[in-house]
Amino acid sequence: MSSSPNLAETAPRRGDKLDPIIDILAYFTAARRYGYVDALAGALNPEIAKAVIADALRDFEVSCGGGKSKEECVKCPSIDPDSLRNAIEMLDRMLGKLDKPGKGFFETIRSMTLKALSRAPSLRIRPCKKDEGSGS
Repeated sequence: MSSSPNLAETAPRRGDKLDPIIDILAYFTAARRYGYVDALAGALNPEIAKAVIADALRDFEVSCGGGKSKEECVKCPSIDPDSLRNAIEMLDRMLGKLDKPGKGFFETIRSMTLKALSRAPSLRIRPCKKDEGSGS
């Protein structure tokens, strides 16, 4: 029996309780602002992960607070405030149970970043005038 995951296991699934956070990370990835995803993927402990997510949430509020993206060629994901609050509380509980980083912490964080990366193309607006003027 093969130990490699099948496509159904690795594809982004909707209905994940952390979806609002993942969608926010996907927004920045779609805008080619990889700093949050990179920092989260490299987080060595829950405190760092929480700080990265808090920064991303604050930046997202500035970028999409009115529902219209400040990033050219990227649409804001629709995020229900109650779902976001629930996702933050759930992630906080999950990370709070981990008194030290281990397999569960790294799996959770890496899964979130992979899902964000895979969702980013769905938030890009094509064609994009910005891309047409790049000349490459």
